[in-house]
Amino acid sequence: MKSTFDEFITDDSEQKKLFDQEYDIFLLSEQKAEKELSIAMKIKGLRERVKMSRKEFSEHTGIPVRTLEDWEAGRRTPPEYIPRLIEYQLKYEKLI
Repeated sequence: MKSTFDEFITDDSEQKKLFDQEYDIFLLSEQKAEKELSIAMKIKGLRERVKMSRKEFSEHTGIPVRTLEDWEAGRRTPPEYIPRLIEYQLKYEKLI
């Protein structure tokens, strides 16, 4: 039979495991948010570099205006390759 002290240690150990798991989840969500923000800033930065409005950029790249707005505002996140693809297109066209 366990003593009260042993139960306390076991409970504390279980609480620590739970805390560690929750903290890991928190860190992953923070990293994801930073990554999404970075992608949004990259797309907005590319658009601003070529001095185009969202509408002009939309027409030029073929990406719907609403999608660009959502990406730039961080409401939606494009696949990671999209900023690189847009940058490649702009470099190929010698706009940047």
